[in-house]
Amino acid sequence: MIWKNPPEQAFSDLRDVIYHTYRLTERALATVQARQESERKNFSVYYYSHSVRFEIRTALEADAIFYGYTVKDLPNDGIEISHKGYKIKLLKGRGGHPPPAGRSKQRRAFYQQSLFGVEYELDLTKNLVLIWSVNNRGAFLGLELCCPKQSFDDYESPLLHWSMTVPHPATEQEPVEFDEYISDDSDDLSEIRRQDDDDFDEWDIFKQGTDDE
Repeated sequence: MIWKNPPEQAFSDLRDVIYHTYRLTERALATVQARQESERKNFSVYYYSHSVRFEIRTALEADAIFYGYTVKDLPNDGIEISHKGYKIKLLKGRGGHPPPAGRSKQRRAFYQQSLFGVEYELDLTKNLVLIWSVNNRGAFLGLELCCPKQSFDDYESPLLHWSMTVPHPATEQEPVEFDEYISDDSDDLSEIRRQDDDDFDEWDIFKQGTDDE
């Protein structure tokens, strides 16, 4: 079956897991922020990112049986969830885009989903990325659900089949409409993400890449 609206289909399939991850990400960021304030010092970007991943991954693993997903064992507390035939990586983003692959062969392979034609690509692309973003003050800006298409450069974000902003879980009782969604041909990405987190870059991959796949 060819998807008529790929982000709508993916979100429908994964709604419970995505909303659960949203709540855990909010909680993890608040926990790390409180720890930083209690210790009265600023964490390095590396320690900050690792701490957030650790908090989220620990909670995801604890709830895996209840939600029916599995969490892959990755180095450096990397997060990859498998559910209903999808593989979902939770990554720190910037400007509404997934991070570049860096020198990670595993991440580059995950991003490669360019097949034989647009219809086949949209039907078969089951590798997704949830990116969490914060502004330069560490405030959570929410999650984006992205479907990577191809990675051409170690230090550039991958091309995307599509990208959509995940509604806040507090709105889950209301219908979610996806009549329009951001594709890789559009530059209409969230302006707030471009403006607010220009000075808070935690991709950790510009020179060495990351080891969390």
